[in-house]
Amino acid sequence: MTEDKLIRNAEEHESNNEWQLALDIYEELLGQLPEKIFFIEKTAWCASRLSKYDLAIKRYNMLVEKEPQSAKWSYCVGYQYYMQKDWKTANQWFEKALLLYPEYLVVKYRYAYSLRQMCGSMMVLKKDEFWKALKSLAECDPIWNNYTPEQKRQNEDTYAAICFQHAKLLIDRNHIEEAINYLEKAFFIKPKEEEYQYQLSKSYLSLGNIERAKKVFPTDSKKYYVKELEIDILVADKKHNEAIEKCSALLKYRKKDYLYRELGMQYYEIGNLNDAISCIMQAEKMNSKNHLTQYAKAQILYRAGFLSAAKNSTEHATSLKNTKYSSAFTEAVEFSGIIQQQMEEKSYSSDNEEALKTFLSNSSITQTTTRLNGKVSNYNSKRGFGFIECNNRRYFFHISNAPKYLQNKIIEGMILSFIPIETEKGLSATNIAILN
Repeated sequence: MTEDKLIRNAEEHESNNEWQLALDIYEELLGQLPEKIFFIEKTAWCASRLSKYDLAIKRYNMLVEKEPQSAKWSYCVGYQYYMQKDWKTANQWFEKALLLYPEYLVVKYRYAYSLRQMCGSMMVLKKDEFWKALKSLAECDPIWNNYTPEQKRQNEDTYAAICFQHAKLLIDRNHIEEAINYLEKAFFIKPKEEEYQYQLSKSYLSLGNIERAKKVFPTDSKKYYVKELEIDILVADKKHNEAIEKCSALLKYRKKDYLYRELGMQYYEIGNLNDAISCIMQAEKMNSKNHLTQYAKAQILYRAGFLSAAKNSTEHATSLKNTKYSSAFTEAVEFSGIIQQQMEEKSYSSDNEEALKTFLSNSSITQTTTRLNGKVSNYNSKRGFGFIECNNRRYFFHISNAPKYLQNKIIEGMILSFIPIETEKGLSATNIAILN
């Protein structure tokens, strides 16, 4: 078989992602013509696609020796280490490539990405690698701006990735507005890229721009962290019942203390204190040293009327945060002061221990139960009962099925959230709460 035919066969295998078959042919051709750069490059390329990095490195090093002034080959060697997450070695080669070609856009991106990975997750702003990464990315804009339209077309995916990575480093610095500028650039180039949608939506939300966050949110994603962002958006938008629904669904397969805490606080927002405390107790069971959980617990206990227990939880929250972060918990301290003042004004000595025990031992987490919304009708305030109309059905309710703080507020025409049950006497509403 002629050389040209073998090359055509190999290229056909490449087009079909049959990398081993292509590699076998190129290796045969390289054996016949060991000095031909085309065959060395092709064997290196196919080996890299097969994750045969040692072979790829060997071949690309041959090209470095043959063409030492070519930045491409140094980059290709570095890329093999990059794919193995050997960031340090990868960057040694990327630096060689950049010395030969300082405006090598994709290398500057890989170099910055590797540097950021070397920083780890703790105290990143104190790492020299972080600032080197930021500098490398900042140098990309002038390069991009000097590109011709055709060069931009060829490199737009790389530039989008650069903007995205630049934004993430700016977020590390809490420079959210500047980060959004780069995220918008990435999004403009690749508007369907889920990671760009997610990070841009999250950044908008962090600045309180709920509508923009919703507009770019990746609605079709199945990733858990995207679903968590969806919950955050619903919470910020005060759509508590929807947040409860989404959080409950996520908890079916992702059992996390912070999700139980969030679910508890959404029940708290609609006045369902029983389910609120149930969720918080579950969160506490999973992680007893989280200060935010203790603070959430204090809020629920306070609204339920257990002032001593609420104050104890605020103090516990403050202690936990100080131990972990060596910093004050201002919100908890202020809340503790409010509780103390009320206790003094009311000459409040202690909680009813039996009632508190009953409240805390509530284990009926009803997040998997369907809640309905309906309008109060035929309400007899003196006798404390009435009906809630929903979907052309009437549900009997008694005032005892609503939290104490809500009992004096119920009037006809009010929209309430509730859990439907069927008794011997008919349909009833329980776990009554205020609708968003």
